[in-house]
Amino acid sequence: MNVANVEMLPSPITNERSGEVELTYTCEKSEKETLELAMRPFRRYFRKMFAIAALMFVVMFGFELSELMVEGLANQSDLSHIFLFMAMAIASAGWLLHRRFRRGVIDTYRKRKTNLAEYRLSDEGFYCAYGESKATMPWSEFAKYRIDPDALYLQCHSGNVACIPDWNGRGVDGAELAAVLEKAGLTRMGASKARRFASGALWVMLAFLIFSAAWNIHRSWETLRWHIVGIELKRQLHELVNGDGSKGGNPYSYSRYWKERGNSAQQLAVLCCKFDFGKRYYIFDENDDEEKVGLAATEGDKLWCVYLPCGSFCQYDIAKFEEFKECGYFRGFYPESERDKWLEKARPLARELREDMDDDE
Repeated sequence: MNVANVEMLPSPITNERSGEVELTYTCEKSEKETLELAMRPFRRYFRKMFAIAALMFVVMFGFELSELMVEGLANQSDLSHIFLFMAMAIASAGWLLHRRFRRGVIDTYRKRKTNLAEYRLSDEGFYCAYGESKATMPWSEFAKYRIDPDALYLQCHSGNVACIPDWNGRGVDGAELAAVLEKAGLTRMGASKARRFASGALWVMLAFLIFSAAWNIHRSWETLRWHIVGIELKRQLHELVNGDGSKGGNPYSYSRYWKERGNSAQQLAVLCCKFDFGKRYYIFDENDDEEKVGLAATEGDKLWCVYLPCGSFCQYDIAKFEEFKECGYFRGFYPESERDKWLEKARPLARELREDMDDDE
C-alpha cells in the first residue's frame, strides 16, 4: 500500500454570506506528532499482518509438537516447515512495510525548511503550503475520507493518503464536515465488500488451521500415550517375570528406554503421563506360542494387553472383552487373586522371555 506523506487538511467552514465552503488556518506539528498522525490509518493493517504471523507461528508450533510426539512412532509430515516459512514471510513483510513507511514520513518531515503549514479548504479542493512548497489538489483526486477528532484523512484513488491535522474546533463539527466531503463525491474509508470477504475468508482459514493443529496434537498424543502404556505394561511384565534384580536391569524402565530412544517432547510426556489402571489380568496360554505370556490392565472402558514372546500390544473395549471371553476367545486369563499361580507357570520361562524382550528392545 502506497502512502503519501501529505499533511492533513482542516475541516471546511461555510461562508454564510457567499454559501461557499472556505477554511483557512495554520498549524505546526512536531516530528513525533506528525509520525503518529501519519501512521494511524495503517496501524490496523500492520497489526493484522503481525497477528496473522503470530497465529501462523502458533500453527507451526502445533504441527511441530505433534510431529515430535510421534517421532519414530508414526509417519510425519513437513507441514510445520511450511507454516514456519509463511509466518516468517508475513512477519518480515509487515516489518519492512512498517519501517519503510515510518522512514518515509520522517525523511519528508526533516526535508522541510519550515514545519509551519497553511491549509485552505474550499468547494473545489484543498491547498496546503510549507513555506515555498505549495500544493493544490481538487476533490476529483480523492475517493474516500476519514474524520478523527484531531485529524482529517483524504485517500486518493491511487491509495495515497493526505493527512490534515487540527481541523476540529474551527467552526464546524464532524457531521458538517462529512456532509461537505460527501457532497464532493467522497465516501467514508473502509474495506470494500471484496476485501471484507477476503479478510473473513482468511480468518476462517486461520481458524481451520489452528483447529487442524490442535487435532493433530490430540491424535499424536493418543498415538504416543498408546506407546507409553505399552512400554509401561512391558516394564511391569518384565519385572514380574524376571524380578527386580534381573541381570542388566529392566529394558523398559524410563532411564533405559525413554532416555535412550525418546526426544525431549516424548520424555516430558512420559513424566506427565498418569496411569489409572484398575483390574489386572495375568495371561498364560500353553497352547499359544505367540501370545503365551502376557499382562492385561483395565483403564476406564479400555483393556490394555501386552503379550510375549511376540511383543504385541493391543487395546479392547471392556464390553467386547467380556463378550469375547464368554465365547472362549481369551484363554488363560488369571485374576489378581491368582497371580502367584500364574507366576509359577511364567517364571520358568523367564530366561526365554527375557531374551525375546531384549530382542524387541
